[in-house]
Amino acid sequence: MQIRWIYKIFPVLIRYLQGYKKEGKYAGTTNLFYVRIDQDYINDPGILEHEVHHGKQFWTLFLLMIPIVAFIDIISFIYLTSYSIGIFNIGYSIIEVSWILLLAHSLFYLLFQKYRLASEVDCYKVQLWNPPAFTNNNLVEQDRYRWSYAQFIATRYNIDISKDDAYQRLLGDPP
Repeated sequence: MQIRWIYKIFPVLIRYLQGYKKEGKYAGTTNLFYVRIDQDYINDPGILEHEVHHGKQFWTLFLLMIPIVAFIDIISFIYLTSYSIGIFNIGYSIIEVSWILLLAHSLFYLLFQKYRLASEVDCYKVQLWNPPAFTNNNLVEQDRYRWSYAQFIATRYNIDISKDDAYQRLLGDPP
C-alpha cells in the first residue's frame, strides 16, 4: 500500500490489486480517500494521478464543509437544544445529521450528474497531462487519449452528455 499526501497532511491510500478490472469496468476507483487500481496499470501514472485527484476532491470539499458543519452545530446547540417533539430532540438531531455534510463529495458525486461530470472532467484533465497520454509533448497522441476519455465520460458514468461535448470540456489545462 502506498500513501500520497494532499495538502501535506491528508492521506490518500493507494492499493494495487490483481484482477481488479475484471470485477468491474474501471481500471481504478476511489472511495473517499482510498484508491484501488488494477495491478496491470502499476506503470500508468495517468490512472494513478486521476484517482489521487478524486481523493484530493474529497479532502478539498471535506475542508470546505467543516466551517459549515461547525456553524450548523453551534446554531442548533444554542437555539434548538431546548425544543423537543416527544422524545425527539431537534437540536441534537441536526448536530448528528450535519456531520453527513463531511461526506459531501461522495454524496454529490452519487446524486448530481453535473457534479459527477465536473469531477470526472477535472480528473481526466489531470490524467491527460500525465503519461501515457502526455509524452514528449506529443499533442497528436494526447488528442487521441482526449477522445478516448471523452468516450468514457459519455458512456461510463451515467451522465447525459455527448462524446463531442465531453471532448470540448476536456480541452485546456488541468485544474
